[in-house]
Amino acid sequence: MLGYDISWAAFNIIEVMSASKFTFKRIGYLAASQCFHEGTDVIMLTTNQIRKNPEGLAVFSSLCVHMNLDS
Repeated sequence: MLGYDISWAAFNIIEVMSASKFTFKRIGYLAASQCFHEGTDVIMLTTNQIRKNPEGLAVFSSLCVHMNLDS
């Protein structure tokens, strides 16, 4: 996000991804797809969260497709 370091918010993004409301989950997946990279400390937690949530994979993959189409 504009070059600022937001590594301090990585665990909070995981918490939003695990919320019970779909709208919160969608925001969490969007934040993860925009902010996380290969070196993020919580990348394994993110992967497990996506696998645990059946609709999470569809949301995450659709966000990734939209990001690739926009660029």
